[in-house]
Parts: sequence; structure tokens; C-alpha cells
Amino acid sequence: MAVSAACKAVIVFGGKKENGQTFCNRECWANGALIGPPTPESEAMAAAHAVQIRMGSCPVCGGHGGPVDIHASHVAMSFVFFTRWYSEPRLSCRRCGAKKQLVAFGATLMLGWWGLPWGLLVTPVQLVRNVLGITVNRSPTGPSPALVELARERVARGLVGPG
Repeated sequence: MAVSAACKAVIVFGGKKENGQTFCNRECWANGALIGPPTPESEAMAAAHAVQIRMGSCPVCGGHGGPVDIHASHVAMSFVFFTRWYSEPRLSCRRCGAKKQLVAFGATLMLGWWGLPWGLLVTPVQLVRNVLGITVNRSPTGPSPALVELARERVARGLVGPG
């Protein structure tokens, strides 16, 4: 299995290979080609933009329920021989992120166990990931690597200008 160079998705089969990198599909490749390699100036802009996002208001509630960052909620749903699990990153304040993780915890607790064999194996993992997301403040002093990556992508796409 490979990981896409642009969107970081896991590629099980296929993908598009270009210049020693693997991409999900043509659209993912086009996005990766558009972004290109970072420069020292773009890295400085991305770091400044990440701090600006972190200190801004929450895009979900509009308030200040803590510093804004990327908070992931983790879900597992099963039905007999079918199990689906995924993680959903969300840009929000800590309070909104914890609410979403709590909803994901409840949904996984009720719907995750019903598949064989994956439901029994994946459900506890997703539950623990949500509990850790709710209870542990991973980056109390600065932006998380995920937030810096989001800022880097915005700078590379020209959505954020200098100054």
C-alpha cells in the first residue's frame, strides 16, 4: 500500500505514479502538481497563517471555545459482514471538536460492534481515539502539524498572500 503524495490517502490498488510520487487519481495528481515544493518564504507564510488561524474565531460556532485547530473524530459502523471506519478532521475550537468526537463516540459505541470480524476489532480502537481526542490537549502552545499542513496548502494555492 502507498500513501498519496498530495492528499495523504492510503492507496490500496492502482494510483497514478509521476516523478517518483504516487497519487490517488488524476485529480489528486493535478492538486499535487499545483502545490509544488515548499520554499523558505512559503514555509514562513504558512507558519504565520497557522498561528493566525489558531488565534482566530471558530469556523463552526463563531466563538472562542479555545484555540482553533484540527480535531479528528473517529467512527466505526458495522452490519454483519460489512464494517466501515473512518476519521473526519475538522477545523474548529476545542469545544466544538470535543462535541463532534463525543457524537462519533456514541455512534461508534452503538453501531460499531455489529460486524464480523472487523467491527469487533476496529470499534475499540476508534472509541479510544475519540476519548484521547476529547481528554488530551496535544498542542497547548502552538498549532498542530495538521494545522500547519492546512496553512501550507492554503499558501501554496494562493489563498493567503504576504502580509
